[in-house]
Amino acid sequence: MVDLGEGYYRAQGRVDDTMNLGGIKISSAELERALGAARGVVEVAAVAVPSPGGGPGRLVAFAVMEPQTDAEVLKGEMNQLLKT
Repeated sequence: MVDLGEGYYRAQGRVDDTMNLGGIKISSAELERALGAARGVVEVAAVAVPSPGGGPGRLVAFAVMEPQTDAEVLKGEMNQLLKT
């Protein structure tokens, strides 16, 4: 991930790349498919952000929501989908 400044980032890599999140290897496409099943999601992107001090990466998901979608409810549903 490249920081372009002013809140913009460019994701580099291929969609079939796998992320290693706490010893679990999974593709961004698989995560996005699961998170996209949440009610109120229009589009979703999942990226792994490396830990500054080393160690496991952290999953960051960006979601575009339908109007009137409650962000906290959506966050809870997305977390449940990830656990499943």
